[in-house]
Amino acid sequence: MRLWSQQQLREFIKENNLVSAQDAQIALKDLFAETIQEMLEAEMDIH
Repeated sequence: MRLWSQQQLREFIKENNLVSAQDAQIALKDLFAETIQEMLEAEMDIH
């Protein structure tokens, strides 16, 4: 089961100018940080 298609992954690499493993790690960290922040804010709005 793939989360992203090969085309989506290629676009992500291109959009984020990923050339090293460290670049990929930083980009994914930023991506997940935004998602987690939104989830936490939504949870706080509920309570």
